[in-house]
Amino acid sequence: MKLIITDLANAEKLTHIFQNLKNFTDNINIDFMENGVYIQGMDNAHVSLYEITLDRSYFEEYSIEDDDRKEIGINNVFLYKILNTRFPNQTIEMSFQGDPDYLSINFNSDIKSEFNKAFELPLMEINVEKMHIPSIEYEADLVITTSILTKMIDEFAIFDEKINIKCNEESIKFKAVGVEGNMSVELPIEDVEEYLLEEDGDMDVSYSIKNFQTMCGFNKLSNIIKMGFSDSQPMLISYEFGDSFAKFYLAPAISDE
Repeated sequence: MKLIITDLANAEKLTHIFQNLKNFTDNINIDFMENGVYIQGMDNAHVSLYEITLDRSYFEEYSIEDDDRKEIGINNVFLYKILNTRFPNQTIEMSFQGDPDYLSINFNSDIKSEFNKAFELPLMEINVEKMHIPSIEYEADLVITTSILTKMIDEFAIFDEKINIKCNEESIKFKAVGVEGNMSVELPIEDVEEYLLEEDGDMDVSYSIKNFQTMCGFNKLSNIIKMGFSDSQPMLISYEFGDSFAKFYLAPAISDE
């Protein structure tokens, strides 16, 4: 297997992905598919699920031989530490052959002050069964500017562990209540990028602010976030960048009543 990233924006996104994945779990499996890289996993509490696809067009070069392993396990905390040593203008190359013990990682640049670096990351056996993620028809679909949602959720996190979201034909309301006070925001429908609601829809659902905030941590991947809400289904947060995407699913919070 060999992949090369020469687009510096894509290289930064890769670092950003693994920087934030460590907030879900320490160890992950990476699948090398014919059409690109796929990563799926859950947080340690098993209330949120993520799936990330990096299309082969994301890479300058992407190749995998028939006798190469199609899945490897890594410590993504240490992978992020390696990626974080990359100089701003360095390209990324990752490779292995056959059934390896290590993933080779190289950072290269033509700039003299950015000296080339080579790493070997030990591989792991991680026995986790992949989940089938069905297509869900949501009661409410929302597309919003990433910076607006991220700032709002960071502010909500001051007040409580849960955030309540109510959607109807007239409004989209976010609210958190805590012992120190409460905060509510009504998003003007005309100010969001897109808003679709089932006919006569009236949705009222709550989620963990901490998990919501973790999902918003991937905000450098895209300028907009696509969201889906239903009373009885996990919330969707989706970042799309080119033909690649990062999707996150969060189960509704259990009512205290």
